Amino acid sequence: MISPLLSFLLLLPTLAPATGLAASPGKIRWAYYVSYDSNSMTSLRKALPDLDYVSPSWYSIDAQGQIEDKDQAEVTRLVKSGGAKIVPIFGNGPKYGDFHGVLADPALRQRAIGNILRLVDAHGYDGVNIDFEGLDDGDRPHLTGFMADLAAALRPKGKLVSQALPAKDKDKDTGWAGPFDYAALAPHNDLLLLMSYGYRTANSTVPGAGSPQTWVEATVAYAVSQIPAQKLLLGVAWYGYDWNTTTGPPARAMRYDQTMASASRSGASPQFDEASQSALLKYKQDGQEHQVWYEDQRSVIAKLDLVNKYGLAGAGGWRLGQEDPAVWAPWKARLSYRTWYLAEGCTCKPFDTWVLIMNPNEGPANVVVTFMKENGATVEKRYKVAPQSRFNLFANEAVPEAAFSTRVDSDVPVYVERSMYFGHDGTNTPGVNGPSRDWYLAEGYAGPGTDTWVLIMNPNPQEARATVTFMKEDGGRVERTYTLAPTSRLSIYANEVVPGVSFSTQVKSDQPVVVERAMYFGQGGGHGGMGSSYTAQTWYLPEGFTGHNTWILVMNPNPQAATATVTFMTEDGRNISRSYNLKPTSRATINANEIVPANTAFSTQVTADRPVMAERASYWGNGASGHNSLAASSATNAWYLAEGSTAPPFQEFVLVMNPNDSTARLDATFMLEGGGTVKGSYEVKARSRFTLSVNSVVPDKAVSVRLSSNVPVVTERVMYNGTGGHSSLGIGQ
Repeated sequence: MISPLLSFLLLLPTLAPATGLAASPGKIRWAYYVSYDSNSMTSLRKALPDLDYVSPSWYSIDAQGQIEDKDQAEVTRLVKSGGAKIVPIFGNGPKYGDFHGVLADPALRQRAIGNILRLVDAHGYDGVNIDFEGLDDGDRPHLTGFMADLAAALRPKGKLVSQALPAKDKDKDTGWAGPFDYAALAPHNDLLLLMSYGYRTANSTVPGAGSPQTWVEATVAYAVSQIPAQKLLLGVAWYGYDWNTTTGPPARAMRYDQTMASASRSGASPQFDEASQSALLKYKQDGQEHQVWYEDQRSVIAKLDLVNKYGLAGAGGWRLGQEDPAVWAPWKARLSYRTWYLAEGCTCKPFDTWVLIMNPNEGPANVVVTFMKENGATVEKRYKVAPQSRFNLFANEAVPEAAFSTRVDSDVPVYVERSMYFGHDGTNTPGVNGPSRDWYLAEGYAGPGTDTWVLIMNPNPQEARATVTFMKEDGGRVERTYTLAPTSRLSIYANEVVPGVSFSTQVKSDQPVVVERAMYFGQGGGHGGMGSSYTAQTWYLPEGFTGHNTWILVMNPNPQAATATVTFMTEDGRNISRSYNLKPTSRATINANEIVPANTAFSTQVTADRPVMAERASYWGNGASGHNSLAASSATNAWYLAEGSTAPPFQEFVLVMNPNDSTARLDATFMLEGGGTVKGSYEVKARSRFTLSVNSVVPDKAVSVRLSSNVPVVTERVMYNGTGGHSSLGIGQ
């Protein structure tokens, strides 16, 4: 078998961004700076390497559209020299009716916009962030008109137009968020930051989380129903409130360091509220009871998971100087594509394992690859990855005869995948950017002829205790608890725990971990891949073919029953839907061959009334070979497929699912070994599946593929090597 893992140059184009947007791998990292707190400057200096955009809070527009120049030259120079874009806030000084004229009066509106442009030009800002708050309900159309005029003035200058939005979980035309018509504002903004905080304020009479997770997710879900997800940033709070529950409100705003000082003085221990995913400190001072609800690294990680779950453009933090210093590690790892984790890996016979590192940047990438063995021992290797290239690390040479997990750290954004070959078959998966305390695997079978393993990576310097729950098709549960040594990999042989049954797996850990699954069958066949760190109500699976035996696996980890609608979308646009009742804590197995006509290629959408998790498994050759893929929880406009080869005996296909009611227009760039690109354009019918044969476009080549679309789509890659093959979702941008 000829390995597809050949070194080749990737002349990666950047995404075609909205005006002023950074075009680089990863998610946008945005933060707000204030001049009235010296802690903000201290934090800015430290965090600047991990920021793409900085928004200083300098400017206020008065009732006459005038703006006082309050630029701080030192800050402007610092941000620019650090490589970030500077996008100052322009807020409204007067509130409600006192600001109505600036929005509604044409002359005042143009004066304000003219003054904004004057300051942007004078100081070389990269754009603006409009943060108007406290507006009259009747100013809804006027606010939209203001943003339309501002965009018309700024975009020809190549400047970013962005806006902060008060969060809401449904449309409201009254109240604090009433004047903000999300759908109408979206076309006039390149980015919108959703201020998903302030559920409770200092004047709230009942202490509690300021950004409870269920409410934050509800605001994101509503926002993406009105605004393209690729324009949306999740606003993350970094502050807290200290309620004196003896005397009552108002609460006192708290920085993280102030909260920790209160804990130290009182001897109280910080807690974590699972229901709200928020940090909590209860302490007593001068005989009075206090509750501080605040954000720490763990609560911020929970919110950052929503960025990937909903396919958002990135995240923004309010504000620098208030944060837990520990937030910067996940901020960097989960948003910047500089850190990747892979739970599975083995170089014992018959396995050949490759770690693929793709550097799309114009400069080299300095990477550190850490292999973590089952006994906790680590092997560290350092490499320099050339610009616009893919580096293929043959793990068998780096860590021979070992089972291991892998962490890749880079000084610039990269893409990372892993491929394993054994017998006549193989597996492939992209890495993940961060560990999690919760993981879900829909597929699993421990019957005759199949061996299923759950692989758990503990990348932490301390032990982790993981509770693994196997959920059977009939709703039965089997639970086991395991202790993972620091920097180690644990292999759980599921056949010994739940023999003879089909199942899904849930992993809950007291420390963030990474989870994959591997299944071996058919005397040399197998498939596997990464789990999901979250559940969702909608999932997309681009690949499916009834020339194989294809199964859709839906996991319901909830203690309540769920209903799922499964829609199969064929290449000619036919849609076939079925509804299923999912038992609590169970796994549903759906045989697509019984529903979709024979030898038909299709994609699948799963929509449920409760959060679930979905995968697809396909088998051929009388069960001797197979591939499997995790579903995607969101569609997006650009996908990267790093692995690929059309050299004999490989046949490579890119599968594109268009779940929209309109045609998708695709631009494909095929990046070839040794340099050079081939481009193609394609159309995908509404609510259908498209199959692109890469061999027909670039035969006999090592190749990567980048796809961009005018509407959000989902992309997967399948490679066959004669008798075997593997598949994997692309990496969405």
